[in-house]
Amino acid sequence: MTKSNLRYIITYIIFIILFIIGAVFYRQPFLAILVLLLFVLPLISIYITVKLAPKIIFSAQQKQVVLTEGNKVSLHLKIKNPTWFSFLNILLSFKYENCFYPGTTQNTLSVSAPFKRENIIELNFETSKSGMCRISLGNCTITDPLHLYTLRHPCQIDLEIPIFPLKEEQNFPIYPAAFADTEEDEPVTSSLVVSMDLKEIREFRPGDRLKDIHWKASARKDDILVKSFENSAERVITLLPELCSLELNQTLRTIYGYMLFLVQNNEIFKLKLYNGSDFETFQLQNNEDVENVIFSLLYAPIHTYPEEALETYKHIYGSDSEVLWIHGKNILQK
Repeated sequence: MTKSNLRYIITYIIFIILFIIGAVFYRQPFLAILVLLLFVLPLISIYITVKLAPKIIFSAQQKQVVLTEGNKVSLHLKIKNPTWFSFLNILLSFKYENCFYPGTTQNTLSVSAPFKRENIIELNFETSKSGMCRISLGNCTITDPLHLYTLRHPCQIDLEIPIFPLKEEQNFPIYPAAFADTEEDEPVTSSLVVSMDLKEIREFRPGDRLKDIHWKASARKDDILVKSFENSAERVITLLPELCSLELNQTLRTIYGYMLFLVQNNEIFKLKLYNGSDFETFQLQNNEDVENVIFSLLYAPIHTYPEEALETYKHIYGSDSEVLWIHGKNILQK
C-alpha cells in the first residue's frame, strides 16, 4: 500500500457511510444490497490483484545492436498478461544513462496489461554523445481497479547499448619519419618486422623508402611501384588515445576515423588502451579489429587529468619510446 492509496480508501469509506445513511433514512432494500456490495468489492479487487498480478511477464529488446551518436535508441518493452483479468494501472520505473557522463534520472512510465495479450511499447532515447548507454528497468507497481491496494512486482531488466562515435573526417597524418625509413644495417627494434627475401612488387604507399622504388617496373606500368623486401623495415605505429573527460567525445571521433584511415592505407599499427594503472595492447589489421577496439574504448575508465595516459606510458615504457598521442582533434608524435 502506498500514500496514493490513502485518498482512495478515505473516499471509498465516505461513499459507504453515505450509502448506509441513505439506506437507513429511506429504508430501501436496494440501497442495503448496494452497501453490501461496496463492502465485498474491495476484497475481490485486492484478491484478484494479489493472485494474478505476479503472473505478468516483463521483457525488453533493443531494436539496434549498435548505434552511431545522434541516432535514437529504440527499445521494445513487452508486457505479457496470460491471465483473464486486465490490469490498467501499472507504473514502471526505469533509468537511462551514458556511462561516460554519469547522471542517472529516475523515470516512470504508465502502462497497461490487457488480458490474454502481449502489449508492446516502443521507448526512444536521444544519443547526443558516444559511449556505453545503460537502460535499467526496476520494480513496477500494479494497482487494483479500485486503487485501494498497490502491489510491487519485480521486473529487473538491464540492457547495454554501445553508441559509436562519428568518424572524424580530416587529412590524417601517418608520420613516416617517426616510425620507419630504417636502413638494413641498423639494429632491429621492437617496432620493426625483419627478414631477408624479396616479398613482392607493389604500389607505392606513403612512408615507403625512395631506394625501394622499382624504376623499370614503374616505367612499364606508368605508376610508382616499390620492391617489398622481407627484410625492409615496416612501420608498426603505436596509438595512444587520451580518454580524458575533457574533449572525450572528440577524442573518440578522432581515434575512430584515424584507425579506419590506417586500415584503408594498409598500415601496421597497434593501440595502447590505458586502464587506470597499466595498458592493454590491441593489434589491428582490418575494420573488424577497429570495431572491437571501439567496443573496448566504450568500457574504458575515464580520467580527469589531460595527460595521465601519456605520462604513465612514458613512465612504464621509457621516455624515449615514441607514440602517436591522440586527444581531441590532435594527433601528436610524443
